[in-house]
Amino acid sequence: MLELSNKSASAGLRMRSRIPTAFILTAVIATSAASSLTGAQDAPHDPHRYKFALLNAPFVGVTQTVGYGINDLGMVVGSYNDAVGDHGFVLERGIYTPIDFPLPGAQNTVAFGINNRREIVGSYTAGGVGHGFLFKDGVFTTRDFPAPGVTQTQARGIDDQGRIVGTYIDDAGSHGFLFNLGVFTAVDVPFAGACCTIASGINDRGEIVGSYGGGDGFIHAFVQENGEFRTIDLPFPNNQGLAYAITNRGEIGGTGFILDRGGITLLSALNPNAVNAVALGVNDRGEIVGIVGNLQESSFLLEPE
Repeated sequence: MLELSNKSASAGLRMRSRIPTAFILTAVIATSAASSLTGAQDAPHDPHRYKFALLNAPFVGVTQTVGYGINDLGMVVGSYNDAVGDHGFVLERGIYTPIDFPLPGAQNTVAFGINNRREIVGSYTAGGVGHGFLFKDGVFTTRDFPAPGVTQTQARGIDDQGRIVGTYIDDAGSHGFLFNLGVFTAVDVPFAGACCTIASGINDRGEIVGSYGGGDGFIHAFVQENGEFRTIDLPFPNNQGLAYAITNRGEIGGTGFILDRGGITLLSALNPNAVNAVALGVNDRGEIVGIVGNLQESSFLLEPE
């Protein structure tokens, strides 16, 4: 079975989280693919009018900050790491607010997604097991995929209707899921030989993006629209590009790119500081959060000027 791993720092997203490596899909090709992309287009984004800023949680002992999601209000969610482990955060108007799941013994909270109603999804660990969560109206609720043999759940994205996408692990590997109106539904790419589906983002039309291991042994991005799966063909070596987020306009963010009907825009074309960057979150205002760097990744925010 193809392993989707985050073991390499050169993968473009080195996570310090204690969540299992098969969970956070950051293949080894992330930054190499981003830097070798050819034939990219600049439309419709203006490559000269994006400002670049690094994200750094200003707490004592923080060693790494990662921004994962951003809503249309400009609120960023993510995680920071210190000597204790990982902690989630919300960044609003320059102020970082920590988020830690309040269950006794819970550790390594990570906030992955936020909608315009300020509802946040993410993950935490307890007793060595990973759980998904929803943080709504000041209340945390665990969201675990309810099937026999499930050992880990991670909630990755949420739309304004409250639909949640994410990933769970069982003996067969990783699977995506959709949580809607109190019901969990598995999301597995149905192509021959496909495995290890990861669902990462959802928009208000219910379109889902993520990645999967192909029968060819490579990792591919996908979009699910109206129940139909489609591989996102990208001009990376062996088509290996990862998709993490999708806006209501259908723009998709991933390893080094923003994809829309006008074509692919390199993040490095938006701002030269975004070479080898990975777009983990995008919003309808064109703001992008993610990570950048090879040996020591940093998190960034790209904003149209």
